[in-house]
Amino acid sequence: METDEQVSPQSSHAPVISEQGVALGELGFAGMLSTPEALMPAFSPNTWRQLLPVVRPRQSHDDPDLPARARDVPSGNEEAYITIPVGHHTTTSSLFSLQSIRNLVGYYPPSLFYDIESSQSFSSQLELDQGLSPLLARLDLDRESTTPLVSNFFSYIHPKFPVVDQESFPELFERTFRVDCNYDADLAVCLLVLALGELGSTESAVDPSQDMPGMSYFGLAYRILMMQWAASFSPSLSLPTGLILAGVYLCFKAQPLAAWKMACMASNSLQLLAQQPTADVRNANENEMLSRLCWTCFVIECDSLSEFHLPRSGIEVAIDRMYFPRLGNHTDRDGLMFLALCSIRRLLNRIHNAVYASGTKEALSPSSSPTLPISDPTGQQSALSVLMSLEGVFGELERQLDVWYDSLPDIIKPDLSTTVPQDTQDAWLRLRYWSAKHIISRPSLIYATTWPDGHGLPGFVARYSAMCTESSRNYIKTGVYTLDKRTHYSWMTIQACLSNSLILSMAATTPKLQHLVPDIDSILRETPDRIQPWASRDSSAEAVGLILRTLHHKMKFYTSKAR
Repeated sequence: METDEQVSPQSSHAPVISEQGVALGELGFAGMLSTPEALMPAFSPNTWRQLLPVVRPRQSHDDPDLPARARDVPSGNEEAYITIPVGHHTTTSSLFSLQSIRNLVGYYPPSLFYDIESSQSFSSQLELDQGLSPLLARLDLDRESTTPLVSNFFSYIHPKFPVVDQESFPELFERTFRVDCNYDADLAVCLLVLALGELGSTESAVDPSQDMPGMSYFGLAYRILMMQWAASFSPSLSLPTGLILAGVYLCFKAQPLAAWKMACMASNSLQLLAQQPTADVRNANENEMLSRLCWTCFVIECDSLSEFHLPRSGIEVAIDRMYFPRLGNHTDRDGLMFLALCSIRRLLNRIHNAVYASGTKEALSPSSSPTLPISDPTGQQSALSVLMSLEGVFGELERQLDVWYDSLPDIIKPDLSTTVPQDTQDAWLRLRYWSAKHIISRPSLIYATTWPDGHGLPGFVARYSAMCTESSRNYIKTGVYTLDKRTHYSWMTIQACLSNSLILSMAATTPKLQHLVPDIDSILRETPDRIQPWASRDSSAEAVGLILRTLHHKMKFYTSKAR
């Protein structure tokens, strides 16, 4: 088969993938740069559905007389796509419902971080009541000023989010800023390139007390995009490109809900473009850029869906019918890194889908139910039954994660024997890996904390509890290296540092698990200090820092009592 003959992953004649071929065979991860997704088993959503049968975890209200086959068959088409389940319980805030966490940090509402983030407004910085022409006239658009900003964008931002055609952009820039420029999506794209370029290197130190670089360019671009999105049905990719770049900028600004809004709007435009009659006459470059935009939109939206219960735009389903983009060549580190991050986000969604549906919350977290005492043997047995029904799923997800890691080319494969990343991209890949390990194993650790003293833990529960503490520790130790820099994932890292710290603290207060976290004091002492630069007034980071300091204070009593 020629590599440019793309076979849809959904087509009926897609090749059957064997277990032995799951490690990508001779193609390797780099084959994703030029090979249809149907030939890439480790990363094909279609293959994940083949390898991991849909099994609904046993619920406490299941009829024991109903045949297992009848219970496990999903109704309708609900399992047809790999999406993050509505009402899932993987969010950081979901841990606040656990009684053992409340004992340590007190009561916090499940909507804590949504309430904080939804109150964050930057509209006052955008001067929405002014006309567009005066705002454009204020901007420094001299060539001496804009050239280094464009260079910065393609040096530091574009490698992470390759959604602007570097070859054609200079011509677009010159055409857009002619004497009588139009206030259209092309202008917004150019302004956002300048805004992101003003961020400079993402390796530079962060100082949230200072104004966000590039805000003057972003403000005008934002207003243009809002008008264009409401009124335009143009077949051009400029509008979704601008919306995606705006979302990226807001990720750097650590405003996840605002970034999610941009991603949702971009998703609407992208899906409309993908189904238009003109889709068949686009050239290869336009189709490639559409693919990159869709996958970037998917990553931004799903990052928000993993922490907030928000409406879905449909991009999760749309990319299930798309191929991975083709980027550069087999030695292109940036292209390979982008593909690796897209594929691990896909696997993270698979884990959410298989383990964290809302219906499993009470069964997997018995201590979260005020009507079910921890010592209640019925509750213990029900939770164990659910875990046992998921043991095979945990094992398959863990295997898929190992296959994903093993198939990474050496040029991007992180050395997991150390927690010191090479750069922010290497750090992000590591954090995704440890996050996947964590959420696969977290239900087992939470269950282990409710296990009565004097009884040995079931073998697989003990193993996954150890995996959970290891992944949590490695996530924190890796994440803190990035928090003195402005990255597009700083907000997510801060949230995950909290959830991982809460899990480690639960283990440290459980006699059977204490030996797994001998360093809990140093972790809880150092982590808030690394988050502090982000803790502006009334921010999520400020709340995280306060919770962690309270947790550290409480844990001193637990550890001294344990001695």
